Amino acid sequence: MKNSDESSKSSSSCQILKQCKRYIWNIHVFFELEDTLQPLNIAMTVHVSAETAQAPHQILKSLGNGTAEEKLHLLCKKHLESLEEYRLVEPRLKQLERQITTQQREKEQLQADHNRMILAKSRLEGLCREMQRQSKAMKEESLLRIKCEEEKRKEIANKFQSTLNDISALMQENSKKNVQLRQENTELATKLKSLVENYEVWEQNMSKIVQQKELEAQLAKAKHAKVNLLLKQETEKFLREKQSLLENLSELQKRCTLLTSNELQLRTELGDYTSKYEEFQSVLSNSSKVFATFKSDMESTSKKIKKLEKETIVYKQKWESSTNALLEMISHKEKQDKELTNAQQRILTLEKLCRALQGERNELQNQLNVQKASSVSSPPDMPSQSEETEVA
Repeated sequence: MKNSDESSKSSSSCQILKQCKRYIWNIHVFFELEDTLQPLNIAMTVHVSAETAQAPHQILKSLGNGTAEEKLHLLCKKHLESLEEYRLVEPRLKQLERQITTQQREKEQLQADHNRMILAKSRLEGLCREMQRQSKAMKEESLLRIKCEEEKRKEIANKFQSTLNDISALMQENSKKNVQLRQENTELATKLKSLVENYEVWEQNMSKIVQQKELEAQLAKAKHAKVNLLLKQETEKFLREKQSLLENLSELQKRCTLLTSNELQLRTELGDYTSKYEEFQSVLSNSSKVFATFKSDMESTSKKIKKLEKETIVYKQKWESSTNALLEMISHKEKQDKELTNAQQRILTLEKLCRALQGERNELQNQLNVQKASSVSSPPDMPSQSEETEVA
C-alpha cells in the first residue's frame, strides 16, 4: 500500500511540475514581449510628443513672410499631409491597440496562471516535505532492515562455520571408519569366497536333489495316471457288473413276485383242495378208488409246492449274494477313492516341495549374482556374519 501511494504521489507531483514549467515558460515569454513592447511605446510617445511640440514652430517657420493666401494654402497642405499620415497610421494604431489588448488579456491570464503556480508551488513544497519525511522514514526503516539482515548474516555465518567444523570432524571420523571398513571388506571378501565355494557345492547337491525330486514327481505322475486308468477301468467294470446285477436283481424280483403270486395261487388252490378234501372225505370213505385218485393228486400238488419253495429259496439266495457282491464292490470303490485322494495329496505335496526348492534355488542364485556383482564393483555393501551363517 505504501509503495502504491508513493508511486501515485510521485506521478501527480511529476504532472504538477510539468504544468509549472509550462506556466513559467509562458510567463517568461510574456515578460520578454512586454520588455520589447515597452521601448517601442516609449519611442512612439516621444516621437509623437516631439513632433507635436516641433510642429507649430516648423509651420510658423515655413509660413515666414508669405501672403495670407500662401499661408492658408500651406496650412491646408500641412493639414492634408497630417490627415494622410493619420489615415496611414490609423490601421497600424488599431492593430497595435488590438495587440495591446490581447497582450493585456494574456498578461491577466498569465497573472492568474502565476497565482495558480504559486498555489501549486506551495502544494508541491508541502508534497516535497511529505516525500522527504516519507523518504526519511523509509531510509530509517531500510537502515533497520539492513541492521537486521546484517545480524542474520552474522548468525548464518556463525552457523555455517559451526557446520563446517562439524563436517570436518565427520569427515575425519568417516576417514577412520573407511579404513576400518576396508579391513572388514577384505575379511568379508575372503569369507565371501569361501561362501561362494560352499554355495557352489550346495548348488550341485541341490541340483541333484531337484533332479531326484523331478524324477519322483514324474514317477508319481505316472503312478497317478496309472491309478486313474485302473480306477477308470474298475469303475467301468463296476458299472457293468452293477448294471448286470441290477438287471438280474430286477429279473429275480420279477420271478420272486411271480413265485409269490404262484404260491398264493397254490395256497388258494390248496385251500380249495382241502375244502374239497373235506367235502370228498365223506365221499372217499365210501369210494376207495376216488380216495386213491385224490391222494395221488394231493401228493403231486405237495411235490409241486415243495419244488416251488426250493426255487424261491434258490432265487432268494441268489438275490442275497448279488446284494452282498454289490456292497463289496461299493466298499472296494470307496477304498480305491481313498487311495486315489491320498495319491493326489502326495502328488500335490511333492509339487509344492519342488516349487519351494526351485524358488529357493532361484533366490540363492540371485543372491549369488548380487554378491558377485557387489564384490566386483564396490565391496563396502557386504552381508553380515549372521547372514553368511544363515546362507551356509
